[in-house]
Amino acid sequence: DIDYVVWNAMGNQASCTAQNFCWWVGVMGALLYAASLNLYYLATVKHNMTEEQIRKRIEPFLHGVPILFTAIAGINSVVRGDFNE
Repeated sequence: DIDYVVWNAMGNQASCTAQNFCWWVGVMGALLYAASLNLYYLATVKHNMTEEQIRKRIEPFLHGVPILFTAIAGINSVVRGDFNE
């Protein structure tokens, strides 16, 4: 019971872990997708890449890196118990 730390705290360790996992995926996913959007604009404006070139060369990385990184790091943190320290 952690109601001595935070007033009116409810839940248990599992709900805390689930909430922290969702927070992690949301925050880090948003930051990494913002970086992906910046790279997309860099490729479009500065390097004059066409939509076809972007789709074939860099778009898989623009989606894959944020999704894989947040999922792997979030699951790793749950397994290690980092969210409940």
